[in-house]
Amino acid sequence: MHHKFLTTTIDVSRNRHLWRDFKLPILDQSWVTILLASHCGIHHITPITISLMPSLQELDLSSNPILSIAPNAFQNNVQLLKLVLTDTHLRVLPTVAVEYLTHLKQLCMFSMPQYDWQDDKSKANNARLGALMREKKWCCSGGEIFLKTLSTNHVEAKFVDNAMEVGSNSCMHRSAVGEINLIIYTTLFVLIRIGYTS
Repeated sequence: MHHKFLTTTIDVSRNRHLWRDFKLPILDQSWVTILLASHCGIHHITPITISLMPSLQELDLSSNPILSIAPNAFQNNVQLLKLVLTDTHLRVLPTVAVEYLTHLKQLCMFSMPQYDWQDDKSKANNARLGALMREKKWCCSGGEIFLKTLSTNHVEAKFVDNAMEVGSNSCMHRSAVGEINLIIYTTLFVLIRIGYTS
């Protein structure tokens, strides 16, 4: 019996053969809530890649040479809270792939050097993605860089400033862990200042 309060993690990171067959029996598990699949040599995310994991809440695809994500890649994963695409080869993240993930809180897109900012279609998509970041108040690792790059690619500066402000605020108070870290950092800062002034 599956209990919704249980967190079940599967870590298949560094399994380089996954890029050939991302349909392993272990991935056919409706009860998995966290899938860690970094450094697996995955090139494409299709509608069937993780479709058999409808309970997935966290998906880490970082450090894979991902070239494309299908617009309907996450159609069966509407429970996703965190999506990590850091250090991939993506040229564009289709906004439609993430805009219906109504529970998404974190979209991590740090270090994506091949991301395409110049193509007209990409510019329109990226502007929509930036607007979605602002509207949903996603906490984004690399989001500030993404939004700054939007501004250099002819997106209205005011929109970018608003999106960054809202995004950083939502990051700061997103989770209990984040709040604890903020308290720790604040405490350390105060202690350092006391040390310097005493």
